Amino acid sequence: MKKGKLHLAFVLLLFSGVAFAQRPSPSDAIALEQQGKVAEATQTWQIITQQNPGDAHAFASLGLDLSKQGEYRRAAVAYKRALALNPKLPGVRLNLGLAEFKQGHFQAAIGPLGGALASDPKSAQARTLLGLSYYGARRFAAASKYLDAAAKSNPSNVELQ
Repeated sequence: MKKGKLHLAFVLLLFSGVAFAQRPSPSDAIALEQQGKVAEATQTWQIITQQNPGDAHAFASLGLDLSKQGEYRRAAVAYKRALALNPKLPGVRLNLGLAEFKQGHFQAAIGPLGGALASDPKSAQARTLLGLSYYGARRFAAASKYLDAAAKSNPSNVELQ
């Protein structure tokens, strides 16, 4: 790590009230998450990904913590990096699609959500989000296919009906 980045990481940790005797580990970030310290966990995941740029799980965890804070653009970047490193990482395609969806990037959400549904054909969440993304992208015929299936599987959902 370059001297400037290392100094920045130290300063971030110093000001966040998080101190590590050595390089932070995923266990440190998870402990912070369990304590409800999502911002500090995010900073820790950022340091971990800088130290281990090939760690797909760390990028996926970084994306999740960024999403929890409503930072969907940055979360999408982290999820894409995780998928580039490990395309079979479970749940990341769904999370990426959701991050794109929440930004109103409906066309961009379609690919990852389609991949999530292909990985788990029974996922009502992936099917519904995919249908809504097609709808948002003004691709109504494709939207109908997924939203009809979602409505039939959940007849009590008034919005889908």
